[in-house]
This record gives sequence, C-alpha cells and structure tokens, in this order.
Amino acid sequence: MERSAIYYTNLFNRLLEGNCTAAETAELVSWLGSEHADPQAAALIGQQFTQASMPVTIDPSIKEMLDNMLPAILAASPAKVVPMRRRRYWPAIAAGLLLLVFAGSAVLWQMRSPKPVAPMVVGPDVMPGTDKAVLTLSDGSRITLDSNGTHSLTQGGVNLNQQGGQLIYNGIDNDNGEVVYNTLTTPNGGQFSLVLPDGSKVWLNAVSALRYPVVFNGNERMVELDGQAYFEIAPGADKPFRVKTPAGTVTVLGTSFDIMAYANEASVNTTVVSGKVKVVLGGDEVVLTEGRQTVVDRTTGAIQLREKGQVNIASVTAWKNGYFVFDNDNVSSVIRQIQRWYGVEVRYEGKEEGHINGEIPRDYALSEVLNILRICGVDCRLENKIIIVE
Repeated sequence: MERSAIYYTNLFNRLLEGNCTAAETAELVSWLGSEHADPQAAALIGQQFTQASMPVTIDPSIKEMLDNMLPAILAASPAKVVPMRRRRYWPAIAAGLLLLVFAGSAVLWQMRSPKPVAPMVVGPDVMPGTDKAVLTLSDGSRITLDSNGTHSLTQGGVNLNQQGGQLIYNGIDNDNGEVVYNTLTTPNGGQFSLVLPDGSKVWLNAVSALRYPVVFNGNERMVELDGQAYFEIAPGADKPFRVKTPAGTVTVLGTSFDIMAYANEASVNTTVVSGKVKVVLGGDEVVLTEGRQTVVDRTTGAIQLREKGQVNIASVTAWKNGYFVFDNDNVSSVIRQIQRWYGVEVRYEGKEEGHINGEIPRDYALSEVLNILRICGVDCRLENKIIIVE
C-alpha cells in the first residue's frame, strides 16, 4: 500500500519523541532515500533535523544515516523551506504540511519570488479562546460563566449546576405552570456545553446563542439557535426535538448533528453525524440521514443537498474536538473562523482569494496560526489584535 507524505512526517515526529519502532524507523529512512519522497515534506523534515536539537537520543547509526542523507535532500529540493518555531516538536510542522495545498494560484507558495516580509506581530499576541459564556435568566438577570466557575440555583422547579465549562439542568418534564426560558450566549473567543433537562447535550461554538425552556412542556422540545452548535439528542419519540434557525426548523427524534447558522456566513448548514433529521425550509421538507448535509443560501433561499461521501464530517465537527479543519475552504471563511475563536478584528488590504485544506489545533496562539497561513501563501499579520490580510 502506498503511504502518504503525512504518514512519513508523523513517523518522523514519533522518532523525535522516541516512540518510533525499529521497523518504522527503517521505513522512514527508506522513504527519505527513495524517489517517491515528497520533496516539500522531506525538506521540512531535513530542516527540522539539522537545525534543532533532538529531545531524545536517536540510535547513532540512524542519526548517521540521516546526517548523511538530509543535507542532500535540502540541497536538491526546489522548494524554499520557511523556518518554523518548534513547539510540541511536530504539531506546527504537521499543520504546515497539511496546509500545503493552496488553490487559486498557478504556483505554490514555495515558488513565489522573494519579497520583504512585514513583522509578524505588532503588539501583544492573542491566546486561543476558552470555556466562557453568559447565562441570561427569564427575569433578564445575567450570570457570567467560565472554566473556573461554579454556580448552583433553582429556576422553574429545575436545578441548574455549572461545573467548569458545562451547565447542567436537572429536572423533569412538567406540563403545568408557565414556560420559563433561559439563553446561553458565547462571546468571541468562547465556547460552552450544556445538558438540557431531557438529557440532550449541546456544545456551543464561539459567537453563538441558544434559547431554550428550563422544562420541556407540551408535545415538543423546541430550542432556538443563532451561531453554531453540535447536538446529541436524547430519545423521545412522543416529544420530537426541534431546533429553530434563521433558515428553517430542524426536527429530530434521536441523533447527533451540527448546525452552522452564523449571520455573517453565506449559508446555513445542517449536517447529520448519526441518525436522522427533518429540515423544514419554507414549504419544503428534506430528510437527512447520516453523513448528509443541507446548505441553504441566506440570500436566495436556494437549497443544496450534499450526499454521504460529499460531506467532510471531520471538518464540520472539528471545532468541538479542538481543531480547525479546512476542506477546500476559501480564505475569507478560514479567517472568519479564526476571528471568532480569537476574538479579534480583521482588515483586508488585498484580495480574498485562494482555498485551503488542512488542520490546525485550536489551542495555538494566534501568531502560530497566522504563521502557518503565511507559510501556505496567505499574506497576513497581527497588529494590535487586528488580523491584516494583504
């Protein structure tokens, strides 16, 4: 079976960490010395090996082979190798390799003519987002929640408990009494999770709001979403769960799915990870099963249905798992995701062109994320908490 360049760069990472077996090390060395080695991946491996001190002791015979082999690879490589700051050994380099595909230009970034590089950061760096949100109660009072906080109160006969980045409602369905609503809102650079009184779980991404009753009275469970959320719905055939969005209503009996409904995005996307949902869009109804997605254009209302195999589920749900995953996303979409998570402003001084594939951990400082984008051809910098895209 033919291996990918990423497979071999991951082997090199494990070699640095002391976790590469003898057979895997031999496979890595053989690949580096073959005509099948990807020149850009091999060049980055070569630079990392020759310029950085090793965190573990490598077998002397292996080190001698690499010492003899990698300088030749660096000298022969047609690609310009851009230095990367070492952090956690491999992740930053792996992210850069994953992001080498940059469409929208006739040549790769490595082949561009050299030009002066503006300072990467002016002013303070920006740290990644954290677990934080604001809970608005039915009487309008607001409670600030964060990863270090704990809160406990009773509302509408339901107990609310916050532990770290999760808010839990402990109650039972009650068809009597007035319906009491709460709203959980995440700011720029914030995320939070929620367990509703029926046991359904919700993860809110940055700049999102979920309005919901503290008790699900009547014959349905209805919540309202602005922004992005991932849902794992507790079964309840006699009381369907519904999510109201700006583009329509999603009805579900028991499933997990993601809804992206940001006001500054061109579409509202509903993606089913498991189970089945029904999306009601005006007079139309679309039933989605596992791996399928609806994309509703905010301007025209046009509906695009993407079938299983056409949807990158890992990309859609990556934010919940601590990553940015880009699947041929255009630059402006990538920048908006980064903007929401780091809570910064953006200014464009050039064209918003090109598409990106790849993965970046969401716990990187903003300067590290922008450095990876620059390596991949996106001319950007950070000045006083403003991302400037040239």
